[in-house]
Amino acid sequence: MTISFTMINPGFISLIVDAGRTGMQEQGFSGSGPLDVEAFNFANWLCGNPEGNPCIEIAGDVHIRFEHSATIAVCGPAVSLAVNGEPASELATANLSAGDEVQVSQQLAGQRCYFAVQGAWQVPEIAGSVCTVMREKLGGLAGDGKPLHAGDTIQVVPAAQENISRILPASMLAPYDSDAPVDIIPAYQHDMFSSRVRATFYSSAYSVTPQSDRMGYRISGPAISSGFEAMRSEGINCGSVQVPADGQPIIMLADRQTLGGYPKIGVIAPYDLPRVAQSVPGTTLTFNPVDPENARGTWLLRQARIDNFFRNN
Repeated sequence: MTISFTMINPGFISLIVDAGRTGMQEQGFSGSGPLDVEAFNFANWLCGNPEGNPCIEIAGDVHIRFEHSATIAVCGPAVSLAVNGEPASELATANLSAGDEVQVSQQLAGQRCYFAVQGAWQVPEIAGSVCTVMREKLGGLAGDGKPLHAGDTIQVVPAAQENISRILPASMLAPYDSDAPVDIIPAYQHDMFSSRVRATFYSSAYSVTPQSDRMGYRISGPAISSGFEAMRSEGINCGSVQVPADGQPIIMLADRQTLGGYPKIGVIAPYDLPRVAQSVPGTTLTFNPVDPENARGTWLLRQARIDNFFRNN
């Protein structure tokens, strides 16, 4: 037996994502995965799904109809959930009946939320993942990299555990509305940038531009340059901040290319990536250099808090 649900309105863009094609970059595949890993993991936890289970990454307002009873959850910043037009608790499990219709809406255009359904999604796996990468024409419902469209139906094999009830405290979410500087680990070609250029970067405000997508966020502000633009291509980590010839940095994200030849001034600390990923065009970002060991310690504390919550709830 399978349950099914149909996209009535997929919003601005809805993509099937999972944990991504980990370990496949050496073969030319993008790392992919969710832009906001924490919200993705929380949505699956609310449904009792295993880590990395597929979800729908949603940008915009969506409308979904369920042909069978199901357990769902939605997680992300400033997200609202309604069932049959009636408000439902966000950041909580919702148990649906056959025929129920779900509306998910977000306050800010451009932010992402994650829609989880309990069970094993029947979606083709390519290179170890079902994650949609539009640029590579891989993953998604038909394996061709296309986003979900109105009328698309997804099949899910129900889990043995049904009708669970979980609530996620809002305090567990990343500090999406924080205006604190984003921590950046000096790495890659950091020392190629002069002390004056580094001072400019760390003391200036940059704005997320509309020319931003899952591959990377372009930010606009005072131009910076290493003076060394011709270099061999090298692997790019998620969160790397590369600086092309125009001096306007690009924060590389989930669907980044595997190699890049621009100088990189550093890497966004992993605990600040969810906040950066949920930035919308016009968001102002400032940056703070942080010692790698301090960044590692902060990240480990954050992971320990999340792991402890999962174990005890």
